[in-house]
Amino acid sequence: MICVPASAIAKKAAKMPVGYLAACKAAATVRTADQFWCFKPSDFFKIRQKYRGYAVSEADRFREGEIISGCCDRADQY
Repeated sequence: MICVPASAIAKKAAKMPVGYLAACKAAATVRTADQFWCFKPSDFFKIRQKYRGYAVSEADRFREGEIISGCCDRADQY
């Protein structure tokens, strides 16, 4: 079994799609003594493989029309 602290799951889930937390909840068994989420190695690596390429785009921080680098650059130009 691969066991991960609940705080690490929550921190990672904040940066991932909603499906990540749902997949973790479906595959994990929570140890009540210390609140660690325990996964079978095959499930752990399957979830890791599925979400490994996910990255938050830097452009997501900017709203359309907002100045991003200089007086004339706007996010909607890209």
